[in-house]
Amino acid sequence: MLDEGEGSSIVEFDYAHVAPGLGWGDPVREAVEGLTAGLRANGEDPSHCPADVESALAPLIPRREDLFATAAPRPGKNPGHVMSTLYLDPSMMIQIVGAPGGFRLPAHNHAAWNVLFIAEGEMQFRWYRRLDDRSVAGRADLEVAEDRRLHSGDAGIVARPPNDIHELEVVTDYLWMIVVTPEPEVSVREIYSPQDGTYSIKSLAPVPPLLTGVSAPA
Repeated sequence: MLDEGEGSSIVEFDYAHVAPGLGWGDPVREAVEGLTAGLRANGEDPSHCPADVESALAPLIPRREDLFATAAPRPGKNPGHVMSTLYLDPSMMIQIVGAPGGFRLPAHNHAAWNVLFIAEGEMQFRWYRRLDDRSVAGRADLEVAEDRRLHSGDAGIVARPPNDIHELEVVTDYLWMIVVTPEPEVSVREIYSPQDGTYSIKSLAPVPPLLTGVSAPA
């Protein structure tokens, strides 16, 4: 968590802010344009255009130091997470996320599509389709849609609801990835036990797009 003690400041993150120009153009904006075009052509579902997603985000991989230096830090939502925002508008947020080896999240939903683009390291990624009609609270019939190890340049993509369920584990000493989600973020999440066909509800602490201890974007 970032320190919010004496001397820190909180500034609102401007919509449509992109990491400032670094002398080599505006790759974040170009990535947004590529992602937006792919989404519009595929029913706003990135699972229908994985090659477009990977092509749009791949140019950001060599810019690691620049991106981490200019992105806006946010409080991490999970222990071990290091999160910073590259881009935010009313329909899309792009973050860079670092995680240590062994970091794991159980099967959960996002109530939206989700893209995890691996820049460095490897992740075991499993995405599920939901087969039931959601008529019975606490019950969920899932099938595995994809289960594979992701390497640098690969995107783990979660479809739109109700097929927005995935789990992951970092299998190298360190991983950083580019995470793309639509806004706004949800306040509750469903945590699944696929083998039992059940789920529980988890309330999330609010993590608004506020920046702590950094200067306002120019």
